[in-house]
Amino acid sequence: MAMTSVRGEAPAVAHDVSWRGLGAHDPRARAAQYQGYTRRSRYLTMRDGVRVAITTTLPEQGWRNEGLPTIVVQTRYFRGMNYRGIFRREGVEDYVETYSATRRFFVARGYAWVDVCARGSGASGGTRQSPWSADEVADGAEIVNWIVAQPWSNGRVGAVGTSYSGSAAYLLASTRHPAVKAVAPRFAPFDAFPEVAFPGGIRLAWFAKMWGATNEALDANDFSKVIQNVVDWEMRATTQWVTRQRPALRGPLIQALERARLPQRAGSLARAIIAGVQPLDEEANAL
Repeated sequence: MAMTSVRGEAPAVAHDVSWRGLGAHDPRARAAQYQGYTRRSRYLTMRDGVRVAITTTLPEQGWRNEGLPTIVVQTRYFRGMNYRGIFRREGVEDYVETYSATRRFFVARGYAWVDVCARGSGASGGTRQSPWSADEVADGAEIVNWIVAQPWSNGRVGAVGTSYSGSAAYLLASTRHPAVKAVAPRFAPFDAFPEVAFPGGIRLAWFAKMWGATNEALDANDFSKVIQNVVDWEMRATTQWVTRQRPALRGPLIQALERARLPQRAGSLARAIIAGVQPLDEEANAL
């Protein structure tokens, strides 16, 4: 993984933090202090001119005489979705987006939350040389610079993430930015080569193919294709498992699944709900 030059103290790292550990069902977690929230999105221009898309979520009221600690999530899988028609309502994202419920939990307890589309993905500009490139890691430190300069910030930043964004949290810690006090990489690879690409020295070909196809669909802003791919792969895995147990079922099962056309139906449903990546405020207002 790419690293940057470091300075300052290393932040605390919480490994494999569970949903309970994040406080969603923890009786020790402090009670909600704020009822509503406001969300704003914008581009931040990085040192090389690339514009990175971020969305900031703040408690709606009551915090203005004190700064807020901030939680950052950097992802290559869209920082938010653009919902269609009747699905453009509060709460829908809780059933689709990975961090929505966790974001609501922390914002209600006095945190700011910043979602980031990593450069070359989602609504951000730039290109992707590799996952977690040195430029992408450096972007994280620049985003923290912007956060601590905001009037709502108390100068303290943490990062959380699952899978890709969990590794991004590790790498934000590697910058040793003095404002980054803690990171919680949840179920995230620390070294992607032995843990994901070549576990035990053997290439994990099916995952590389599926992940590549998923990212290709995301980069084409086609979330329905992502869902179609996922359902298709799940069907293939299920077929392989069933037919290992009962080889005689292979033919009838494949025929039944083909008739059901589950990937196509799932893709159509996703297309009816989600138009693609969430646009920036300045772009949405121009539509």
